[in-house]
Amino acid sequence: MIDLSNLLDYKDGDDLTNYIDVSRDGSDNITIKIDSDGGSEFNTADQTIILQDIAAVIDHNAYENYIIV
Repeated sequence: MIDLSNLLDYKDGDDLTNYIDVSRDGSDNITIKIDSDGGSEFNTADQTIILQDIAAVIDHNAYENYIIV
């Protein structure tokens, strides 16, 4: 689990996809880009987290199961 609650201005009912963009780079790395205010500005993300060698273990399309907001 990854706790992102301190990084997001997220309120219950907000669309999480406006705050977090999760992608796989073609190998086993997953990139999580965070837009703290929910503006979907992932090209200039406030935070970027790269999880190396983990894509084979988790489904990046179901990231909501692994992130606490």
